[in-house]
Formats: sequence, C-alpha cells, structure tokens
Amino acid sequence: LENMKFFVYSNIQLFGFIFDFLIFYLIYENFYSSILFANTCSKLISSFFCFMAHRHITFKKTNYKKINKSFIKYYSFVLVNIPITTLMTWLLEMIFSKIFLAKIISDILYFIFGYYLSKKIIFN
Repeated sequence: LENMKFFVYSNIQLFGFIFDFLIFYLIYENFYSSILFANTCSKLISSFFCFMAHRHITFKKTNYKKINKSFIKYYSFVLVNIPITTLMTWLLEMIFSKIFLAKIISDILYFIFGYYLSKKIIFN
C-alpha cells in the first residue's frame, strides 16, 4: 500500500513538474525574466494543481474542515521550496551553463524531500 501511495504521489508530481517546467520556460524565455520571478510564478501555479491532486487522490483526505490547515501547511512548504529551488537552479546553472538542466536537477532533488514532508506533516 505504501509503495502504491508513493507511485501515485510520483505520478502527480511528474504532471506537476511538467506543468511547472512549461510555465517556467514560457515566463523565462518570453518575458526575459529572472530565475526568481519565473520560478516563483511556476511554483505558485503548479503547486495548486499538486495540492488538490494529492489531497484527493494520493492521501484521500475528504474532510473539508481541515482543508484550510492542510492548505496553509502546503503553501508554507511551497514558500520554503521557492527560494531553495531558485538558489539551487542558479548554482547549478553556474556549473552546467544550462538553465533548464539546472531547473530539472534542482526540482528532482527537492521532490524526494517533498514526499516525506507531505506524508508526515502536511496531509497527516
């Protein structure tokens, strides 16, 4: 059962990651924005999809009285995620000289941490 939950979590995160990456790409390339602005916009938008999907599909939480508490915890995590992944993306871009490769690597590294935080704290 735990392996299935991780599988579902991973698939939702994959869709969220693709959505996040597309938004990042569009903002970064089309508006010549900073990494911080593009990453902030992409995380805020894609995280709403992930929150709703994880709440209803991964962790099967249907108690609507607790949605505010979970939402606050989740977006507190997102607000921590943004500067960390932005910094990691910036540092990795300096190493690889490719912004999109840096973005992918930083988000993969943060994904692992995010599952355990979501499972133990956000949707418990």
